[in-house]
This record gives sequence, structure tokens and C-alpha cells, in this order.
Amino acid sequence: VVPADYYESILKELEHVMAMDEVHNGKWLWTNDKPLPDGGDKIFMRIQDDFKRYIDAGLLDKAFLLATRAIETWPERAEYANDMAIVYYIREEYGTALMWFKKALSLNPKDELIKHNIKQVKALIRGKK
Repeated sequence: VVPADYYESILKELEHVMAMDEVHNGKWLWTNDKPLPDGGDKIFMRIQDDFKRYIDAGLLDKAFLLATRAIETWPERAEYANDMAIVYYIREEYGTALMWFKKALSLNPKDELIKHNIKQVKALIRGKK
């Protein structure tokens, strides 16, 4: 059983990490001021893991907040635009989901999963007409 404040504490911790990443411009220093080359990747993986946890737990508001903050911090990451699209997709706001999937594709034009997601949303939109 997950404690009631677990997801809130994750969001607060990630807010802190994202704020620090802005201060360090994505260049994290660890012991003896030596750079850790994959520091950004560790943050990215954590955000993606937590986003999935929020989605799986049905906490769309938390997933939305996390995606919003990630987009504000790293607007060049297609994954975060895709995350935002997923929130809107689950909410059945397909037009907005499509807009975010297209944004994600503009950031990573070779991503086959995003292309697939766009096809799926377009089919749903056509089906509602």
C-alpha cells in the first residue's frame, strides 16, 4: 500500500531537482566537483518513471503538473510533449492530445511511437464525427 503523501513527496522532490538542473544548466557535479556526464539522463528516467506511476495510479492532475514542469524546464525534449499528449488522450481531449503529439514529433521527427500515437488520435477524432 502506497502512503497517501507518497506522490506529493515525489512531485516536490522532482520540483527541487528540476530547479537545481536549471541552476546547473544540466551539468551536474557530484563528488570532488567532477561532472557526471549522464546526470540529465538520470533525471529524465526518474521523471518518466514517476509520470508512468501517476498515470498507472490514475493521478492525471499530478501527471499533468509533472509534464508541465518538465516542458517548462526542458522544452526541447520530445518525451515531455508526448507525456502531455498522453494526459489529454486519457482525458479524451483528442484535439489537444493531437496538438501535443505533433509538438513531440516536431522535436523528434524520427520517433515511430509518436507517429503511431498521432495515427491513433486521428482515427479517434474521425470516429467521433
